[in-house]
Amino acid sequence: RLGYVVTDITTPMMFQYRILEMAKSDKKHIVLPEGTEERIIRAASEILHRGTCDITLLGDKDKIVEMCNNMGVHLEGANIIDPSKDSIDLLEDYAETYYQLRKHKGETKEIARDLMLDPINFGVMMVRKGHADGFVSGAVHSTANTLRPVLRIIKTKKKVLLASSVFFMCMPDKVLVYGDCALVEDPNPEQLADIAITSSDTARLFGIDPFIAMLSYSTGESGKGKEVDKVREATKIAKQKRPDLPIEGPIQYDAAISEEVAKVKLQNS
Repeated sequence: RLGYVVTDITTPMMFQYRILEMAKSDKKHIVLPEGTEERIIRAASEILHRGTCDITLLGDKDKIVEMCNNMGVHLEGANIIDPSKDSIDLLEDYAETYYQLRKHKGETKEIARDLMLDPINFGVMMVRKGHADGFVSGAVHSTANTLRPVLRIIKTKKKVLLASSVFFMCMPDKVLVYGDCALVEDPNPEQLADIAITSSDTARLFGIDPFIAMLSYSTGESGKGKEVDKVREATKIAKQKRPDLPIEGPIQYDAAISEEVAKVKLQNS
């Protein structure tokens, strides 16, 4: 007789399947500004084959076609735009929009137009103008060069204090979300609380129920010091802002991921 097990743990295979099905059920348009990068072309081909989303690649069209031929991949259904050659009217519109956004910073129309010739700035503006739903970059560009245009053109959501990042770590039997490991080097308590809340919201968007551990070198009230006090204060702020979220902290990593260790170090958790 067959049975089944109900679990609230998301495995890597469940995670991948779920996000692909979510993407297919609500198909979006994604722009890839690094269109002449081999990994991007292969990924775009796979995405188009699966029907996951609509794709626009930015870059020299002849070079992209030549690379596809050499690599033996197909990009049927993809839109390819070269910001320096195609859609001059669109380029001018984007430049004007950028100028209006940044003229108070002393940036001129000439600067705006030059920036819109850059694929990353062009791709971000596509999202700003509603001509794409999102963009993916970072294969050959640094985090700073990828994020800077986003903060200038799209900005953060209302009530979000700062931009932060998360990593989805696919362990053998579960998926963990780590934030922030890339952008904010030394957040204050308010910023750390904001990172915890936005990270949990991101996790939920990807089908993962958040249980938030505010990590530190000390668990509960056992330790003292500037850093653990900061985490303790951030935990308090986060709980006040979002009483609906299960938040524990400060807590050491071993207690956060092991129920057995948590029972010893933080019995009332």
